[in-house]
Amino acid sequence: MKLMSLNLKSRARGTLALIVIASILAYATRSVARLEDGLGWMYSHGRGVAQDDAAAVRWFARAAEQGYAKAQDNLASMYANGRGVAQDYTTAASWYRKAAEQGNTDAALNLGHSYYNGQGVNQDYAAAVVWYRKAAEQGNADAQVVLGWMHEHGLGVARDYHTAVAWYRKAAEQGHSEGQYDLGVMYEQGQGVAKNYATGARLVQQAADAGNADAQVGLGHCYYSGHGVKQDYAVAVTWFRKAAEQGNIAAQRNLGLMYEQGEGVARNYATAAAWYRKAADQGDAQGQQNLGVMYENGQGVPQDDAMGARLIRQAAEQGNEIAQYNLGFMYEQGIGLPQDYAAAIGWYRRAADQGKPDAQLKLSQSYETGVGVPKDYIEAYKWANLSVAGATDADLRKSAIRQRHKLISRMASDQIAEARKRAREWKLK
Repeated sequence: MKLMSLNLKSRARGTLALIVIASILAYATRSVARLEDGLGWMYSHGRGVAQDDAAAVRWFARAAEQGYAKAQDNLASMYANGRGVAQDYTTAASWYRKAAEQGNTDAALNLGHSYYNGQGVNQDYAAAVVWYRKAAEQGNADAQVVLGWMHEHGLGVARDYHTAVAWYRKAAEQGHSEGQYDLGVMYEQGQGVAKNYATGARLVQQAADAGNADAQVGLGHCYYSGHGVKQDYAVAVTWFRKAAEQGNIAAQRNLGLMYEQGEGVARNYATAAAWYRKAADQGDAQGQQNLGVMYENGQGVPQDDAMGARLIRQAAEQGNEIAQYNLGFMYEQGIGLPQDYAAAIGWYRRAADQGKPDAQLKLSQSYETGVGVPKDYIEAYKWANLSVAGATDADLRKSAIRQRHKLISRMASDQIAEARKRAREWKLK
């Protein structure tokens, strides 16, 4: 019995020794992997060594293949961005998954992005939500904001403003500027919370103070409209400028408008045109439209109808209804373009299909006179009726009503009934 007892103790000591050795080896492996991941980070950022993405990939891969989650996430990002290796979203998603399944929150967030964008996996908003939630529940503020956004817009989950607010609030409480801004907007709109402009402005201010450009634009709007703060155009200009200098398109456009209108600053058409140009150069349709009008009117830039038409066309082709109407007018009048009634009708129709009342009135007048289209009183009445219904400008509405009355005197009752039927069945495009 004593010999057996000694044997059991010996075995126990041996097992314990193996466990200790395994633990030491595992720790050493993790330590080595951590060092290799660190070397990858140094190469990818050029810290202490020459920046070298290919070398970064090699070190990240060595650590990732040992199961080190952080390195797996880093390696996935290199594949996703094509840094040091050919861009490969499928491989990126595979590495994101390996890291995410170990609880790495950044990888879970990135895998959610992969599902959201359909990069390396089939696009699946519901799956994206699953991974965003895993990261969010572990306190990842970026994931909390995105998960709030998914609930706000009903992507992958039923739309739920209250849940959106809850996630935005969690991120905001961590000092996340996007969470603060999004929560502020929910308060301003009264979605998921009682509408409160003051609370909304305070939250947006926090995000703006942190340098969030979208929040700076939002705070500019607060001061412009007087929502939650005392109306002050000069302060609005200050915040629009901060965002505009960061390259924010909406801010550049808004700042141009403030200079054009002389609100909060002395009117200066040249400065207005300069800010519109910055937005236009980034492909902003409204910036292109506004700059085009300034060329047409010779405000802040040399008068140039052809340049104006070119810019307005760029905006119109992006679907800007104001630009579509203006381009139709330029074709109708031959301003900066050869006069072309058919082309004018085509652009008026595009704007009218988006519900622009003055374009609808133009179509009505064209169908009445048969200029650019065959004469058709039924279509003329339909468009006049739609213009009356949609007009918010008093003078435009009066003109549309006069147009409709003029047509009534020329139409039979069955034609009027048909025109009204078409107007009722018309839908925005």
